[in-house]
Amino acid sequence: MSILKNNKLTPTKIISIITDNSPVDVYNLEVSKTRNYFTDGCLVHNKNPYRFVNEAGSIDNPR
Repeated sequence: MSILKNNKLTPTKIISIITDNSPVDVYNLEVSKTRNYFTDGCLVHNKNPYRFVNEAGSIDNPR
């Protein structure tokens, strides 16, 4: 994982993961070309939505 620190991309280790099953709003952001973006200082990316197919054999796409 990488974080943005002092305007530089800095690799960092994940030292723990906390699971929280509370309902939350989620968003599917689309960024052209790389699909990478920063959120809360962390570099993240979206997966290709067409790569995953549901059990019925169709693609879930809310558009």
